[in-house]
Amino acid sequence: MHNQAANSKVRTFLNIAAAIVIAVVAVVQLVCSVASLLPRSPIADFGLSLDQAWRVGHIVPGSPADRADIRVGDFIDLRHQPIHDRYVFMGPAVPNPGDVTRIVVEHDGRRRTVTLRATRLQFSVADATSQATQIAGFVVFLSVAFILVIVRPGLMTWGLYMASAAAAWLLPGSPPNLPPKWMLPYILFWDNVLSPAGPVGLLVFCLCFPANEPSGWRMKVEKLLPYALIFFVTTGTIQDINRFFSARPSTFVDWYQHFWDLTLTATALVGFYSLASAYKVSNALERQRI
Repeated sequence: MHNQAANSKVRTFLNIAAAIVIAVVAVVQLVCSVASLLPRSPIADFGLSLDQAWRVGHIVPGSPADRADIRVGDFIDLRHQPIHDRYVFMGPAVPNPGDVTRIVVEHDGRRRTVTLRATRLQFSVADATSQATQIAGFVVFLSVAFILVIVRPGLMTWGLYMASAAAAWLLPGSPPNLPPKWMLPYILFWDNVLSPAGPVGLLVFCLCFPANEPSGWRMKVEKLLPYALIFFVTTGTIQDINRFFSARPSTFVDWYQHFWDLTLTATALVGFYSLASAYKVSNALERQRI
């Protein structure tokens, strides 16, 4: 009896400690999103984003890239760029205000070297309001999930909590301004551990709702989820390493992105079907009781 009580206290402590650690990780990313809205934001931009083929996919009007006459479809040669530039152009990192980079731009077969100086992000009232709304929604989502996982720890509540924590990576903003040697582990952790854990956790919640454990076909799907998570952690890490370190555009990155999009769609459909069927069964049981 004494051992059971001691084990229960240990499990409670570990549950609370794990929940707090995940909350801190999510809040770090949340702070970065809030910082981007400040008048003297430490976040800047060169004004362009690249696709997986190293071609310009978007230009911000009036940005340094726009003033340098860089156009959508131009090829940017990243082979000799510093690794931090790849994190900026191909990943979630952002430059500091005033940072300077030199890039080789190819347009219609002609190559030229362009110097860009990062400028602070300027948000319109509509953009700032939209981002603030997203941040507020995330805070509510994370807070509710945190309370549930503390009060009623279980597979279902932990699934919802992991989904809420992973949502921090979707907020507008950027990772903290880390040194290059720390930026890669940070991106890999968020991109390939917490991000896949989010959809997996949400699906676990849907499969376990409302009894806190899956049954029937849901149990079979739930048993496959750890293998799916391992698969996405592994392949996601490979595609990020390809994206940041490859000497040429990588087709694997494109393949992975399409596969990830299809997986998210399938996850949403299975989760919705599980919730809808559980609701239908509960309604039928309620009618029988009446």
